Amino acid sequence: MAVDLCCGAGGMTRGLLAAGFDVLGVDVVAREEYPAPVLVQDVRTLDPSRLGRPDYIHASPPCERFSQARKSRVEDPPNLVDLDILQACVGIIEDRRPAYWSIENVRGAVPLFSTILGPPRLKHGPYFFWGNFPPFLVGSSGMRKKMQQGGKAGVQGHRSPWLRAMVPAGIAEPLAHAVAAAVQIQEGT
Repeated sequence: MAVDLCCGAGGMTRGLLAAGFDVLGVDVVAREEYPAPVLVQDVRTLDPSRLGRPDYIHASPPCERFSQARKSRVEDPPNLVDLDILQACVGIIEDRRPAYWSIENVRGAVPLFSTILGPPRLKHGPYFFWGNFPPFLVGSSGMRKKMQQGGKAGVQGHRSPWLRAMVPAGIAEPLAHAVAAAVQIQEGT
């Protein structure tokens, strides 16, 4: 079983479902395009025991405050107060103690997130990941080609910020499959 904290429209969840996980999403709003059951709850007030004992927890805290594309970033830079959702996600991970976990965010989050999580474990295009997860190959050759040509890996250009912010399938699926394989090995199945 996997939990997707701050699940948004479900980019990571789609990868987890493709890898065979049962997934529970957690977010402040249930999006109609979200492909799995969702617990409508703010992670800052969530009782972690409601999540059971997942094998894997992924979190994608909102990136708006950290995005380098935000026009008011110079006048109103992100600060430690903006880390409250990240800290709540870390608290949930520490409480539930899954075998594997990951946290994803944008380049602008790296300086502040690293004060809590250390340096990112994976960087691919605009996506940065911290956590405890098995090694995996990122994306398909089609995704790599698109990135090399200066394209975006996600649903960029979409009017919905929720769809634009999705972890792209070229990262979500290989990561989810690597975690699923590691869980199976751990369980001896």
